[in-house]
Amino acid sequence: MLKRAKVLPYLDTMIACTDRFIDEKLARRNGGIHTDLAEQSQRLLLDIIGFIAFDYDLDSLSSHDGYDLPHAFNDFVR
Repeated sequence: MLKRAKVLPYLDTMIACTDRFIDEKLARRNGGIHTDLAEQSQRLLLDIIGFIAFDYDLDSLSSHDGYDLPHAFNDFVR
């Protein structure tokens, strides 16, 4: 699944999502240390999967509406 030929077509999408993550979550903090970096990385991965698999912006990085997409996904997997 992670062979070069399979990943390359989606590289621009991965870079765009990662750039948005850096701009929104890391660059704004003025050098602050993130205690929730693991959770934010999970949200980044969900956004990338959403774009690649469904061509849909899940926008889980900026979601603060009480619906926690990563936890729902983890519950689904379990």
